[in-house]
Amino acid sequence: MSEPDYENILLNVRYSYRIAASFQQRMIFILRQIEAAFPELAYASWGPTHTRTPPNSGTNIMAERWVWDFLPLMASDHCFTLAGTTRKDPLKKGDWFMMVRILADDGFDDDVESSASFSGPDPERMTSPEESESEIYLNVWHMNHAPRKSINVLEVWKEDETEGDEELQWQGVGDTGCQWMFSGGSLADLLAEGAMDELIRNLRAKLVESGIQLTAGVAD
Repeated sequence: MSEPDYENILLNVRYSYRIAASFQQRMIFILRQIEAAFPELAYASWGPTHTRTPPNSGTNIMAERWVWDFLPLMASDHCFTLAGTTRKDPLKKGDWFMMVRILADDGFDDDVESSASFSGPDPERMTSPEESESEIYLNVWHMNHAPRKSINVLEVWKEDETEGDEELQWQGVGDTGCQWMFSGGSLADLLAEGAMDELIRNLRAKLVESGIQLTAGVAD
């Protein structure tokens, strides 16, 4: 059995890290685009969707963490709340917030089994990259009714198990007094010139149609 070509393997590793960094930089540019298109909101927080945030320097990374925990932007949520508010402030009728979800690889599944040679879901047991997709979604929640009890962004987000197939269609979220809709899909499509601008314009138009007051002249 021949020895692996480690020089070529490590060349691909170097390429992979640079590609991943370039991808994450592009996602940050998109987040800045969204932030500029919705001046009513302010970036509040982020978090990985399927993994944990990278550990501090005192963590034994050989025993306590997945390798995937060091790639948190691969699948991540980015929360924008009304300017001047936080995720923990009680929501009132008329309030709204947005969560942008980035999925660099929807073939990643935290239910995929680990293996003796891999910490966390084993890539070799996942859907192949060729059969997977990269996606981005802009999710909006709107308090269209007064909440029956004190509730904040984190609690609405935690309680919301709503799923939908149609973009820009409001759906109620349990008894929270809130409604939810989304827009987005294939990242490859939305990276095309002008595609994200059009998505943002359509989303802003839907918000205005729903009675949400937005700053005039933005993203026109």
